[in-house]
Amino acid sequence: MCYCIKAFDTINLPAEVDWEASINARIADIFNNFNLSPKGHYKFPGGLTIQWGRGTYPYQSSVTFDIPFTNSVFSVIVSYDASTSLYVEHLGYYDATLTGFKMAGAYWNGSAWISHPISGSWIAIGH
Repeated sequence: MCYCIKAFDTINLPAEVDWEASINARIADIFNNFNLSPKGHYKFPGGLTIQWGRGTYPYQSSVTFDIPFTNSVFSVIVSYDASTSLYVEHLGYYDATLTGFKMAGAYWNGSAWISHPISGSWIAIGH
């Protein structure tokens, strides 16, 4: 008795598939969506993007993102550098858009809030 096993059926594939180009495009999509400088970003597959920056900003600064977000900004977090901005008591952001946000810092001198340049960092998450 002879047993025969049919291993596979004929599969209809497109006439030509450039697998190398397809794989290279996917690798580029994953690994070329970032900028790891002090003001940079990383864009994950699917579109989630994290952006960051640091520096010294004048009072009520406009900050531009490294790349614009496509759909929305989920969160912006700002923090001052305590080693260089010892007197900053208040720091916040406002007017976040797809392309950037504004931030302001001030300190209390004992009788009034004084506007103050900001030395610090920020991080934004969006899509």
